[in-house]
Amino acid sequence: MKKGILLLSIAVMGIFYACEKDEEQVNGEQETNFTLTSFFKRAAAPTQVFYVNTDTASFITGEKGVRVYFNQNTFYDNANNPINGSIEIHLREILTYNDMILSGITTNVGNDLLVSGGQVYLMAYQNGSPLNISGWGVLYFTVPTDNPDPNMGIYYGTMMANQEIDGDSNIIWNVRQPSAIDSFASVIYTSYDSSFGEIYVVVPDSLGFINCDYPFTSSNPRVKCSLLLPEEYSQYNTISYLVFPQINSIARLSQSYLDTTDKQFYSFPIPNDLSVKVATISVIDSVYYYSNSPLEPVSETTISLVPVEASYNDIVNAIQNL
Repeated sequence: MKKGILLLSIAVMGIFYACEKDEEQVNGEQETNFTLTSFFKRAAAPTQVFYVNTDTASFITGEKGVRVYFNQNTFYDNANNPINGSIEIHLREILTYNDMILSGITTNVGNDLLVSGGQVYLMAYQNGSPLNISGWGVLYFTVPTDNPDPNMGIYYGTMMANQEIDGDSNIIWNVRQPSAIDSFASVIYTSYDSSFGEIYVVVPDSLGFINCDYPFTSSNPRVKCSLLLPEEYSQYNTISYLVFPQINSIARLSQSYLDTTDKQFYSFPIPNDLSVKVATISVIDSVYYYSNSPLEPVSETTISLVPVEASYNDIVNAIQNL
């Protein structure tokens, strides 16, 4: 793991900040046409927008303590031209499994869980056009942590539309690969900040979804778990999650697309030495339903739940306290 500190010459400039909220977030419970898509759009970690000048080195700080540092002449357009003047920095902080559930962003690679130190969505724009960074080492960000883990690495995420369910999407995580600039793939190290305490220092070479994590490994057996809900609940009106608080990670359960008579939601095989919780969010006839329960994956297990009607605020509060 790279241990040397990345130094940027920081000059604090006039930085303007705004937090984007959708109309649904403003109107709240006045909305009547509820859907799963509108729930996650409303509940997801908000996009924080910062207006900065690229002519000098500077930094921004998010609501949850993520701090992004960048050098002068860090950003380029798609034609590889350097960008000057004012730009927008978009930041989303998705640091806990609670944030991940509400944002609908899982932390697994195929059938492997990731131990997560938190993830961010980081983008830059000028006049509405997305920007790139000029290479490795010109930008880094820090993430507060209560339990620093030296094994953390960088994964980049690509959001993919779910072809089976309209409005649904999944995120695909890929580990950062060594480049010609550096010979190491995991450009994360731990440090200490006087304002936030222990932090991860993350040095990416591109923007977008960036996750601080590494694969969870266990010598214990893996078991499949399934969830049985009443017949009216399906993957078209329900999203169900397995939650792993010990490793700050979540995964989706899903129904079979091939056998429409099979109403159970299934997980991929999971290690049986982790504590697990199940949480479901449903929208049926514009009414929200929610359920959660602990799960003991000591052997192949099916858990039966009956979701109960709940308001948007009830569900958000329950997930924030899960």
